[in-house]
Amino acid sequence: ADEVDVLVGGEAHDLTKVALQEAICEAVRAGEYELVWMGVPCSSFSVLHLQSGARRLRSRRQPAGITPIPAEWEAYLAKHNGFVRLAARVAELARNADI
Repeated sequence: ADEVDVLVGGEAHDLTKVALQEAICEAVRAGEYELVWMGVPCSSFSVLHLQSGARRLRSRRQPAGITPIPAEWEAYLAKHNGFVRLAARVAELARNADI
């Protein structure tokens, strides 16, 4: 079993790194797994984000991020959207590989 979690593996598990993303996708594509379990960080989607006094980042009409997004939130939102895109890509690869 492989676990990829920056809190466990530090820099080596940083899913913002394209090389790691590609390695994971290739392993899934090659059928190296029987099961894929993913947990995308949800803080940018969560109502708890608002309760902490932070700005609303998403809406039903703008799920990728409301506009205009303040500059101080751009990188945060982009990183979280990247995680969502990666999870969707891995899910599709897993489905195509009958995982």
